[in-house]
Amino acid sequence: MEAKGNTSLLNMSENKKFRRVLTFIVAIISFTAGFEYASGEVNTLKRLIIAETKGSTKLTILAATTPEIDVAFDKTEKQITLRVKNSAPDRQMKNVKYADDIVQSITVAEDNELGDTVITVRFKHENVVFYQSSPLTGKGSSFDFRPLDKRIRIAGKLEDHFTAGVHYKKEPVTPADTASKAESDAIAEQFADIDRKYGELEELSGRKYYIEIMKKLQKREFEEVVDLSGKFIAAFPKSHYSEIVYYSKADALYNLTKYEPKHRKAALEAYNVAMSEFPQSHLYPTGLMRRADIYSDQEFYIEALTEYGGLLKNFSKSKYATRAMLQRAGIYIKRGKYQAAYNELERILILYPKKREVRDAKYLIAETFHDQGMFKKAGIIFTEAISAWPTYPKTRPSTYLKIADTWFELGQYKKAMDEWFMIANLFPTQVEGRVAMLKLGELNVKLKKKKKGAKIFEAMIRSFPDKDEAVLARMRLASLGAEDPDLIKESMIFSYEAFSNPIATLNDVIKKHEEKYGMEALERKGDAYAQRKRFIASIVAFKELLRNYPKARMSEAVYNKVRANFFTLIDTYHAQNGFFMALLTYYNNFNPFLRNIKDPVMLKKIAESFHELTLYERAKDYYMRTAAYDKEKRFAEDIAFGISKATLEGGHPKEGEKMFKRFIATYPASNRAIDARFYMGRAMLAQGREAEAITEWRIASELKPNHQEVGRFAYETANIYKKRGQYVMAIDAYNSAIISFNPEVNRKEQLERIKESYYHIAEVSYIDQEWQDAIKSAERFTKLYPEDDGVNWMQYMISSSLDKVEMRESATKRLETIAKNDKETLLGRIAKVRLENRQWKNKNPELFSN
Repeated sequence: MEAKGNTSLLNMSENKKFRRVLTFIVAIISFTAGFEYASGEVNTLKRLIIAETKGSTKLTILAATTPEIDVAFDKTEKQITLRVKNSAPDRQMKNVKYADDIVQSITVAEDNELGDTVITVRFKHENVVFYQSSPLTGKGSSFDFRPLDKRIRIAGKLEDHFTAGVHYKKEPVTPADTASKAESDAIAEQFADIDRKYGELEELSGRKYYIEIMKKLQKREFEEVVDLSGKFIAAFPKSHYSEIVYYSKADALYNLTKYEPKHRKAALEAYNVAMSEFPQSHLYPTGLMRRADIYSDQEFYIEALTEYGGLLKNFSKSKYATRAMLQRAGIYIKRGKYQAAYNELERILILYPKKREVRDAKYLIAETFHDQGMFKKAGIIFTEAISAWPTYPKTRPSTYLKIADTWFELGQYKKAMDEWFMIANLFPTQVEGRVAMLKLGELNVKLKKKKKGAKIFEAMIRSFPDKDEAVLARMRLASLGAEDPDLIKESMIFSYEAFSNPIATLNDVIKKHEEKYGMEALERKGDAYAQRKRFIASIVAFKELLRNYPKARMSEAVYNKVRANFFTLIDTYHAQNGFFMALLTYYNNFNPFLRNIKDPVMLKKIAESFHELTLYERAKDYYMRTAAYDKEKRFAEDIAFGISKATLEGGHPKEGEKMFKRFIATYPASNRAIDARFYMGRAMLAQGREAEAITEWRIASELKPNHQEVGRFAYETANIYKKRGQYVMAIDAYNSAIISFNPEVNRKEQLERIKESYYHIAEVSYIDQEWQDAIKSAERFTKLYPEDDGVNWMQYMISSSLDKVEMRESATKRLETIAKNDKETLLGRIAKVRLENRQWKNKNPELFSN
């Protein structure tokens, strides 16, 4: 009879010799296993790998040490029992489920009494043979099961001896035994078949795919690496190459973030998974570093600092330690925490004096002083750094530019000019090169070399017409043209259009670049008109500047320019609510120009300006001065109202209330009588008379429902109701505040009040335990204002309300979102605790059965 593979049965004598050799191998393995068992340690069974190949099923047991296994077969039950001595299975092994054309089921159980692991394999076939071998990698044992279609009969032996799970156990081979050629051929064939089986196991480990992934990674084909890694992890979850593949996938995504920021989230998730699966990996510090870098790139600086800190704490001797410290210092600088940055950089100099990063730290310390305006210290450290590492700045234009700026601020103009010239030549197409060129032009103008500066500006305009620095150069050239029109005559090379038409140039800049350069262009336009003796046009330009750019109001240079036109400006600013500039102009020009003002119109505007700037006592003083010079009583009503309002807002509610009552009695037909009622209500509220205040506001609102203050007082009424626990009335009042929006008056203030009203409606509904209304109102707020700081509180209220209406799953999802997105705050920690409590409750339902 002929048979193939590992189940081939030779004639009786050949089989006997073969089994002797195999028994010798088994004896050696058993001796090794026995030696390991003698050590007294429990052998941990790590993995159970099961694979179906053509015509057979292979079961591999991987363990911490070579296991000792007793094999027993029950033909009646069609099952084989593998008892692994002195062992304990991994938790995942107990849940194994498997079936194929040969195997019906596999179970793993612990024999606690004997301390063994029992693996039971039940077959679909009555006659099964198998052989036992060692795995290709790691310690353990492999069993190859193969069904027999025909019963085997050999003279002198019962068929059951060779079928249905024969486990070969032979007497040890003695040194006196000799092998015939046929015996040698059988053994060679046996080991060739074992090699083939090892190849199958190697295929199951995914080695071929692992090598392909590594090749793709070396070629920087990162998208292919991500794709192949995902497939590998799905196909070979227990492969011993998994660790490298997990981290390789994360690294590939990290590299992709350098080209497309959209991959940042996926990269973070990949690192999180890799580091969770393999926390002891030698690649763990790399994961920490790159995860921190991603957070830093996203400007999630708190998370980045935490990651860098964890790396420094747990892997202080890793190759990433100094780089992590540099990155932390960079974040501190971006956040304006210069002392913390300085401390971090000093640590590098002290702890790692011989590392390459010392150079980076030294330059960064100097840059830190530069950014703080401490140019003298910056100059000293820059000098030391340049002496030690002279070529460093020439590869880092931003650092080089700060060095040149430092020399300029220290008055070392020649050094600054030389450095700017070098930067412009080294980096002609980069922003630093253009900035250096612009500064060269400005310094030449400052040094009275205006023609040379003008040539540099014109060259920039022609070389970089679409760049921001060209816009700045146009404005500077326009200012030169307004200041000295005869500076440049006709040129055969350049057109000098900005120089020849300064006003048109500045108007063009304002039109095309209003957001970035409108403020500077307007200031230069005002200067240009003044230099050409067009003072009214100059006043208009400055008025536009001060109206559109609040930052300009704090510029002393602008003040100096507008003071020459102060009479016109006071009137103009007041007309456009420019109270601050009106008063500033008044005081700056008080002596000698405005010392003895007797015009009631001007005095009233000054009083109103004081009032708007909350200088109430000064406002009352100037209202009284106005009354003294208002012989015809033209402003009597305005003065009475203004003094009453200034008294109230100046912290005297009782006196203010009396004045407003007198005003209403004196001027009952006045349009301001309604205003007086609103303010009288505020006076009552300030005295703790909430009900009376609400009554006055209600009367005023009914008398004039379209009044500009209706929304504000509806909002204040709602706050009172909320405070007093009258929640339904509070919600009605908040809704009134929302619908009273008047786009013509204080738009920004009203929009903020509307947002707060939506917020309070949700909160009041939640406090009042109106869960459905709370959910609806909170969701409305999150949709309208997704970036507001109150969104997480809204999410928490939604989660809690969902819980109350038995929507547990949705409530849990909301809590998970809060715990993830707001984990550093008290609310995030509360959400986390609630989740943990809920998980514990779900695991222990018997404690909450009632």
